[in-house]
Amino acid sequence: LKKISFPNATNGAEQPVYDPPTGLFYMSIPATVANPGGEIAVIDPVGLAVTASYPLKNCGPNGAALGPGNQLLAGCGKAHRTVIIDKTNGAVLADFSNVGGSDEVWFNPGDNRYYLGESAAQNLGIIDALTLTVVGEVQSGVGAHSVAADPSNNHIFVPIAAPDPACPKGCIGVYSTVNLDENGRSRAL
Repeated sequence: LKKISFPNATNGAEQPVYDPPTGLFYMSIPATVANPGGEIAVIDPVGLAVTASYPLKNCGPNGAALGPGNQLLAGCGKAHRTVIIDKTNGAVLADFSNVGGSDEVWFNPGDNRYYLGESAAQNLGIIDALTLTVVGEVQSGVGAHSVAADPSNNHIFVPIAAPDPACPKGCIGVYSTVNLDENGRSRAL
């Protein structure tokens, strides 16, 4: 019906997320001429137009995940950066400098946690959506930039590329609800 382009984007477009209650898409744009730290574009698929853009600072968002209420997590490509904004107005609800460097991100309503595929650090980052606090990070593996969750059993899935020492031909790491000790290290899963 229509092609929506982003002529001012300097680094393409990344992971979008659709919000059924509002009928809107939210798309991660890593950088634009006006917003070098990136932005979240709000797209109306009925009106076939970008209706708003929420600028981000020092983020370069690759991923987007909708959480409870009006939360939208922007998975920043910058190391140790993640931002949660209000999807209705772009206001920053939480700004993290200790978890991030994500590609794809996911919200799991089964345990009310965000999961981040931290590709550079080869970690699975975890943020509690109810308290807006970092739960911790769990080492995942080589090329671990994607993540998905099953809310019925809270299993978290992370593709791991070859030649990771734990799976030399590549595999899918499956994590149960991740439990961490008081120092943020993973316990037996």
